[in-house]
Amino acid sequence: MSAEHSYDDLDDGTELDDDLFETDDDDELDELGEDRDLIRAKWSMDGARTLSDAAAKLEALAQELRDLEESGWQLTEPVADDVGIIEQVDADG
Repeated sequence: MSAEHSYDDLDDGTELDDDLFETDDDDELDELGEDRDLIRAKWSMDGARTLSDAAAKLEALAQELRDLEESGWQLTEPVADDVGIIEQVDADG
């Protein structure tokens, strides 16, 4: 399973940007390798027009992180400055 996901198919219609898995430094991302990726939450509430919208976006983000963990992904170190490095430690999920 790739750490790059789309939020377009969420059951509740909540849409999030794919920025959770993006970085401004593509070279840094390339150096991570196939079994590692970066996660970010900086823009996870962008576009929310109400507190309920913001909460729904955060809940969708939380579910996506749980799904990643269930698929064998783990943080390699504590998140710092909104950047977390994840690694697939269990390819079988």
